[in-house]
Amino acid sequence: MSEAEGTKPVCKQYVAKPAGPAIESLPALARDDILSRDDLNIVAVPVPEWGGKVYIKTLTGEQRDAFEQACINRRKAKNPDSRGLKAELVIMAATTEDGKLLFARTDMPALLKKSAPALERLYETAAELSGLTESAAKELEGNSEGDTSDDSGLS
Repeated sequence: MSEAEGTKPVCKQYVAKPAGPAIESLPALARDDILSRDDLNIVAVPVPEWGGKVYIKTLTGEQRDAFEQACINRRKAKNPDSRGLKAELVIMAATTEDGKLLFARTDMPALLKKSAPALERLYETAAELSGLTESAAKELEGNSEGDTSDDSGLS
């Protein structure tokens, strides 16, 4: 598929491929090595529409699961509506420089009235940092061109 057909990654998937040192030269990680590591990146995203920058943080596994569940719940609704999903991800990922959430869910109506290109830029950064791809996002939103039947096992 071409990029125009929706296969362009919105984020980097962590695939077993050499990127840096050969895997043989990397140490095996213990439980404490993993759990004590600060692995949530924060990046500054320029938002000229708003006259500055916004910090976007990698979602935790728990936050990403919550976002995916919200998408699934919307898809299962009688009248699925994907409006606001991008702003919802921005609310979950936008932070201060030191990692404190910038927005609350109650900010959703006001945020939805802001510049679409600015929100898109922040959404794409959050998706990339958090391991979401365009095809996965479309599937969660219920916009995939394939089989739309629910075989997730979630009821």
